[in-house]
Amino acid sequence: MASYKGKRNLDQSTRHTLTALEKALEMATASPLRDHEFTTEEYIEKSKKLGLYIGYDSSRWELKKLVKNGELKIRKIKLNGKQCNAYSAAKSA
Repeated sequence: MASYKGKRNLDQSTRHTLTALEKALEMATASPLRDHEFTTEEYIEKSKKLGLYIGYDSSRWELKKLVKNGELKIRKIKLNGKQCNAYSAAKSA
């Protein structure tokens, strides 16, 4: 990626355009959410199915606490063009 960098035959405008296109492509491409991972939104939905109605902020706080306690691990992914957290059990691969 970015093989045009360092080439003197491209003007500044073309380099900026290519950079913007690369960023747009990167944002549009979703990082794969692995089978054992879940997002905050999925956590909320599963909680609702179990009869626990919690808000977005409360669920983020709860997940953050579980990560801090070492029960979950976290990684940043891009999903639908937005950066979000993917959570998984600390003991999973």
